[in-house]
Amino acid sequence: MQHQADIQFHLFYHFYNTGFKNVICIKPIGSIFLYGTIPGSINCPLKNYTMKRNVFYRVLMCAVMMGSASLCAHAQNISTFAGCGIGDDSTAKHAELFYPYKVAFDTAGNAYIADAGHYLLRKVTPSGVISTYAGNGTYGNTGDGGAATSASIGILISVAADKHGNVYMVDENNNCVRKIDASGIITTFAGTGVAGFSGDGGLASAAKLNFPTDIAIDTAGNIFIADWQNVRVRKINTAGIISTVAGTGFTGTFADSSIAATTSIGKPYRIALDRFGNMYIGESNLHQVCKMNAAGYLTTVAGDDSTAYSGDGIPATTAGISVPSGLATDAAGNLYISDISNQRIRKVDAVTGIISTVAGTGVPGFNGDGGFATASQLSNPEGLTFDAAGHMYISEAGNNRIREMSTAGTLITFAGQSGLFEDSIAAKNAEMGPMYNVAADSRGNVYTVDFENGRIRKINAQGIITTAAGSGVWGPTDGYSGDGGAALNAQMYYPMDVAVDTAGNMYIVDEGNNRIRKVDNAGIITTIAGSYTIGYTGDGGPATAATFTDVSGIAIDRLGNIYVADDGNGTIRKIDTAGMISTVAGTGTPGFSGDHGLATAAQLNHPYDVAVDNFGNIYVSDQHNNCIRKIDGAGIITTLTDTAAGFSGDGGPASSAQINDPQGIKTDSAGNVYFADAGNQRIRKISMSGTITTIAGTGTAGYSGDGGPSTAAKLNAPSGVAIDPSGNMYIADYNNFRIRKIANPALAVGNVNAVATNVFVYPNPAHDRLVVSTTASLNGSGVISLFNTLGQQVYTAQLLQSQQTIDISNLVTGIYVMDITDGAGSKKTFKIVKE
Repeated sequence: MQHQADIQFHLFYHFYNTGFKNVICIKPIGSIFLYGTIPGSINCPLKNYTMKRNVFYRVLMCAVMMGSASLCAHAQNISTFAGCGIGDDSTAKHAELFYPYKVAFDTAGNAYIADAGHYLLRKVTPSGVISTYAGNGTYGNTGDGGAATSASIGILISVAADKHGNVYMVDENNNCVRKIDASGIITTFAGTGVAGFSGDGGLASAAKLNFPTDIAIDTAGNIFIADWQNVRVRKINTAGIISTVAGTGFTGTFADSSIAATTSIGKPYRIALDRFGNMYIGESNLHQVCKMNAAGYLTTVAGDDSTAYSGDGIPATTAGISVPSGLATDAAGNLYISDISNQRIRKVDAVTGIISTVAGTGVPGFNGDGGFATASQLSNPEGLTFDAAGHMYISEAGNNRIREMSTAGTLITFAGQSGLFEDSIAAKNAEMGPMYNVAADSRGNVYTVDFENGRIRKINAQGIITTAAGSGVWGPTDGYSGDGGAALNAQMYYPMDVAVDTAGNMYIVDEGNNRIRKVDNAGIITTIAGSYTIGYTGDGGPATAATFTDVSGIAIDRLGNIYVADDGNGTIRKIDTAGMISTVAGTGTPGFSGDHGLATAAQLNHPYDVAVDNFGNIYVSDQHNNCIRKIDGAGIITTLTDTAAGFSGDGGPASSAQINDPQGIKTDSAGNVYFADAGNQRIRKISMSGTITTIAGTGTAGYSGDGGPSTAAKLNAPSGVAIDPSGNMYIADYNNFRIRKIANPALAVGNVNAVATNVFVYPNPAHDRLVVSTTASLNGSGVISLFNTLGQQVYTAQLLQSQQTIDISNLVTGIYVMDITDGAGSKKTFKIVKE
């Protein structure tokens, strides 16, 4: 059950009219005193509040706490609102890959893809269906002895399968090789996880590796590892004993016919075996490939230590190769080399030693599916593999695809896709990249930043997804363009956050360009703050002349002022309605200090996001301080949570609670604060009474729970949260590539003391007009009444239409209460915020 103080307020007159007769309200000039008790609940201590519009509802919070206890709700059900994840259980060609390094096949024809950027190992069946075979999508090195799909893994750079159904993954950054047996259990096969060199002659699991980069298995079951930083190739025999078979630990050239185990070699990035017992070693720093024969002697077979593309049609030893990043051999013993910087696949004929190009034009890009591979563009071809039918598979990391080249030399996509995922379809069926944040506007639209694709996506009230801004083309040199034109044609570079004002203008944090950009209602984009130059300048002048450092979050107050989390500078900056910029929190020096003083003299440490409530308070997710900070209307800063990283405190005061890596933050219309407690895999709430609770997430990374309580669902690195005017919550479930939704009546502005029929009021907050939507049964018998914070009726009308518009343009800004009463006297009450 949610904490009692989380319930939304009722005004005194409503308590009195519905039976709370023991509440006595004495209202002297300028103050309200609340006395008394509520039958059957708790003693209500004396409260004394200054009579201000922004805090009036707090006067009655004590009465609400127990008198409305029936309104407290258990965690509401969670669902997926947008995104189908990364395409699991669908056709591999429609799945999302993120920098796939290599693919391997088992004896049954299943393909295993090292999906490095997603921290996953993916499996593709012979029928073309893709699934996750290992990894939970979070970076780490955990899970040994359990299901591989529950383990955290690091950056997978290579994969291999043996004839017994075991699959081996090279986890480069964790300095280990992990094994998944035929039953799906994961263990560490080689390496301790600590970088170094040790262990020859002992068990591989006790040995140290140093950035291993490749793996190969021979027909006898021996396993070979390219131990890159140790400048060695190592062998693990069938008894699990490790030894060095090539290299001495020092880089250097060698003379042909040198003994591999006692000779210095170049850094071995890739290795491959042929059916004759030869091993090929790609030396990344020497730009060469050498061969170690079955007797252990070395010769150079390709590369002349130059990186320029040259030499097709001549001996491979005289050709230029730029970083041999993939090696494979076919049944005839021909050697294939991924010449990555030259964007080609090269072939060395086993008989003649002559080199040729079999795929790629040398120009990076993507095209050519269905045509000849030699006429196709590739982008960063990493690993190479052959299947049993003799088809070659190219891991195109730059295109996030695996391409398949037939024996006839034609090229198609085997797995993965690039570019814009389909628009104008149901958002639940759309493929989306990882998203940093999410926003909701007053019209029922939800927005998210598809940062890998350089776009802002919009989901309308009907659940249809479209692109709202961004062309999808980005990069350090071509990631900024389009000002003054259509936002759909503009280039952005890693957009991080988005916000929408009451007029429908959209504001984008273009983080890679260190700019804030605006898209107006006509769809035209402009830059309103920042430049590509990194810095901390411009306060007191036009925002367009200011500089930021890794700007990450944005919020807009009800007056139209814009607040920006200038993460790298450790500040919160404000852009006023005249376009002038200033600092409202932070000194520009990262740290933690300043509580109970002016926020401009306080230190923040990588403020990730910022939010503003309807009362003018500013909230900051102070990421590296692992806390939430608040700046009140007077500019005084306080810390709302503990500063020690951890998880604790639910159900108690937030000031004693621990959080971990807070990221996206928002407030609702009542002033409750919601934030992504990313390190704890949760969404948490700080109520107006200061109580902290978990709204969603179990604390364990994963994807589960749709259709059930949100607190029993698994999230995976949640990074953002939004609340719409109806109280629905949207979660940017970063590593699940989804937006999750919690439809929670307890968070809504209405739904208090409901009448029998459905009644809705929107937008809320509102500027000029409200719409009351109801069923036909109330028409003619219903009455609309609107009260100000003094309990004075400021509007009344008969409810005559199923959608009736109310003009509130003449009302002053503030909080109001609306009663909808039916013919039988039943009442439904809404809190209304007039902007």
